[in-house]
Amino acid sequence: MADSLDSRMDCVHLVGVLLLALLSFSQLSTAAAVDTEQCEWAVTRFQDYLRIRTVHPTPDYLPVTKFLIQQAQSLSLDSKILEFAPSKPIVLMTWTGTDPELASVMFNSHTDVVPVELSKWKHPPFAAHMDDEGNIFARGSQDMKSVGMQYLEAVRNLMDAGFVPLRSVHFSYVPDEEVGGADGAEAFVESHEFEELDVAVVVDEGMASMDDSYRVFNREKILWSFVIKAVGSPGHGSRLFEGMAVDNLREALNRVAAFRERQLNVLKAGEVAEGDVVSINNVFLKAGTPTPTGFVMNMQPSQAEAGFDMRLPPEVDADALEKLITEEWAPASHNLSVHFVSKQQVRDENGKPLITSIEDSNPWWVLLKNAITQSGGKLHIPETRTGASDCRFSRRKGIPAFGFSPMSNTPNLMHAHDEFLNVEEYLKGIKVYEEIIKAFSGPHDADGHLDTSRSFCEKLRPVSCRNKEIIKAFSGPHDRRKLVDTTRSFREKLRPVSCRNLSGFLPMKSIFTS
Repeated sequence: MADSLDSRMDCVHLVGVLLLALLSFSQLSTAAAVDTEQCEWAVTRFQDYLRIRTVHPTPDYLPVTKFLIQQAQSLSLDSKILEFAPSKPIVLMTWTGTDPELASVMFNSHTDVVPVELSKWKHPPFAAHMDDEGNIFARGSQDMKSVGMQYLEAVRNLMDAGFVPLRSVHFSYVPDEEVGGADGAEAFVESHEFEELDVAVVVDEGMASMDDSYRVFNREKILWSFVIKAVGSPGHGSRLFEGMAVDNLREALNRVAAFRERQLNVLKAGEVAEGDVVSINNVFLKAGTPTPTGFVMNMQPSQAEAGFDMRLPPEVDADALEKLITEEWAPASHNLSVHFVSKQQVRDENGKPLITSIEDSNPWWVLLKNAITQSGGKLHIPETRTGASDCRFSRRKGIPAFGFSPMSNTPNLMHAHDEFLNVEEYLKGIKVYEEIIKAFSGPHDADGHLDTSRSFCEKLRPVSCRNKEIIKAFSGPHDRRKLVDTTRSFREKLRPVSCRNLSGFLPMKSIFTS
């Protein structure tokens, strides 16, 4: 009933709010003017998406899957449903380019949202209520259903303006990002289906900015979570002796606390940003012998545990840090041991740090900067994201990935009470994605001009992808026109080639590498 009432109230003042928002646009992003009715429908679709409860711990992905497929059909986008775990569908939409042989681009978003405390919200968190200031309150309004719908609204506007992409553009909607992404983006990126897309760059979620600039993330901290366990001699609570489990654990806690304080002092001194220090926090302590009403108070326990959440900058010396944990914080000689609950990799498949280059030598970075400027936006200095996102799975494959959500002049309320996004910021974000999609699907040269030359197109492909094309060419065989030729006479002309087989590619002749 509350949802229905909020919807009717929204309709009363929606047009007025949209008119005010439209006045803020200094220029239009396409040749056709964006009128009030189009904006109203765009906001309505956003609210409809927000009202679908894909909330943990038991998200129901069926309704959101149906909704997204309907959106794809309304835009005549190719769409398919992939599933790598039961009841956890991935919706993949494709805007096919005029030259689908070019490496493609992907815009990813997740459909799930974190839990809410209903009593702490001023408006129901799944009503998508819009107040008189144009603030739309809903779980997922920032994280990250806004972005998922902005992609599609940008496509709608570009189609209306007659734009057709040169390279194919994919839009993926994945589950379970908020619980690690193992059955969502991670499974997808590791799949044969993803490899076949030949993705050259990925755009995913960022964070809101308090000022008038947009934040972009080219890397993120790496999660290591672990438990230090201490054992010791049990005894009566009245006895005083050394080697108790709690005492052993306290030694470890003191060493961790000293390390944490050093990192905090560096951060407080302003020497580095938060994303550039190792953060570690004690998230639980466990000891004692429980009873139905508490703990046994006259017994010293034989073991005690402490859990830690640690986030590493991507350049950190992981081997040295692991040695610090196992040999100094929790040495076996002090009856301490370490169990890693999560230990994310710190290098990509080529052995490089999980960092997307922001040098001008990276054409994708240049295109992104130019597109945001073209949309009328300002870009903040690239940052290290302190929390995890699905970008890390693409970076592990050596694919450039940018975390970006066009939300300026907005408090960061991800996972917070009263999460909201202003309608004006939402509409501006659509314009930004129009420019990014145009730039990325061009391709364009460093000056923003259309460049369809094969040499430039190849520069936009990850090195690993270019190497795969070389292997495919050699293992064909092909004739001089680059067409497959299976005749024995032509095959006999080719000598054996030594290189490794490709996952998902079946060569016509055996190939190996050392």
